[in-house]
Amino acid sequence: MLDAHPEIACRGEGNLLKFLLPSLRKTLQEYNSKIGFKNRSTFNEIEGYPRFSEPQHCVLFQTEVEILLAQDDRGNIRFIGEKSLDNVLGLHLLAHPFPHAKFLHLIRDGRGGAASDWFHNLRVSKEQAEAEFSDLADFAEHYAKTWARSIRAGQEFGAEFPETYYKIRYEDLLSDGETELGGILNFLGAWVDEKKIINCLQVRSFESLAEGRDAGKQDRGSHFCKDVQGDWRSHFDD
Repeated sequence: MLDAHPEIACRGEGNLLKFLLPSLRKTLQEYNSKIGFKNRSTFNEIEGYPRFSEPQHCVLFQTEVEILLAQDDRGNIRFIGEKSLDNVLGLHLLAHPFPHAKFLHLIRDGRGGAASDWFHNLRVSKEQAEAEFSDLADFAEHYAKTWARSIRAGQEFGAEFPETYYKIRYEDLLSDGETELGGILNFLGAWVDEKKIINCLQVRSFESLAEGRDAGKQDRGSHFCKDVQGDWRSHFDD
């Protein structure tokens, strides 16, 4: 949705904290270890070669992320977003190398999120999903713990840094997209225009993303499965 705004680039999920940062740390730690051994064994009588410090890890991570995010070729971009779900668990880690960043926290009803993720997992890797969890109810119990942890992490960060944190409810975005998107753009400092907002909503509407399929018409083989608010009631009993 935000990516349809002419000043914003926000595409896909880079999993920066899940994949990139740990890989970078591992590489630098291995390098430091090998150079440390070389310094002790070969150059023990003189000052050895320098190694990477923790602050330098942060600078390299910042540089790598900036290279990735700067690949949008639209010349009028003022805001670049990264929307990996795990970001909410490491907002402090992201805020340090990116002190001017703003954080949008999209909160979905946990029951809807559990149902959506379960059917997504079945679509992506049915055998693995069913090997780990017996059914949706079993998965939902696991999901609830992760969901609560994510909500708590985001809200704690927001309480500490209210000027850089903005909370949106997924259900409100579905029911009143114009108001909610307008609030997001105001928070970011992006151009707020009614026509631009309507265009963003239309371009990223379910019908558009699902190539003309109406919301409510299910396709379990598609990433854009159904998009019906409260549909979790069809899958959970009392």
